[in-house]
Amino acid sequence: MIFDEVHPTNGKRYVAFGSKVGLEMLEKSSLLLSDGTFSVAQPPFVQLWTIHATFSESTFPVVHVLMSGRQIVDYDYVLGRLKSIIPLWDPQDYLGDLEIGQATAIKNAFPNIRQTYCYFHLLQAWFRRLKQLKLQDSNSRNAEFRKVSAERKKKDILKDQRILKVLDARIALGSQLKGISFFKAIRAAKKYT
Repeated sequence: MIFDEVHPTNGKRYVAFGSKVGLEMLEKSSLLLSDGTFSVAQPPFVQLWTIHATFSESTFPVVHVLMSGRQIVDYDYVLGRLKSIIPLWDPQDYLGDLEIGQATAIKNAFPNIRQTYCYFHLLQAWFRRLKQLKLQDSNSRNAEFRKVSAERKKKDILKDQRILKVLDARIALGSQLKGISFFKAIRAAKKYT
């Protein structure tokens, strides 16, 4: 166990699990990946938040945090505690869910980090918002949403094709792109598209 604490102002509880080796990997990792799952959390917890680190071109889950809150303040607290334990932790890139609380807290903890979100999670967020606004039953609104979504996907596909051309050129020059190197090459290729 890394820590089991209650937030001093909101009373939310956080229980973090991991190993010394995992924390060392996290501290050295330039890429931060995270994912939250809710179905396995039992009261008083509302989610299990997993933080991944990179090592030797692979990613590994290294910290698991049971959290009884999902607000910015909750993520700020957990990230602050982890940074106090591993003070040299300073990732350059973030890839994760499109959750505002999590994304904001990561930007708070690491002001210079570049954030990237998954297209799948973006669509999920849009559909959740439509449902929340009770617009999912309106065929005209859903048709409009599908049109915007299709246009967005088409633009992403065109951009991906331009990125692949840059990557193909790198591969032709003899670059090996696997694992984290592939992610870094995509990040670099985006600068040229």
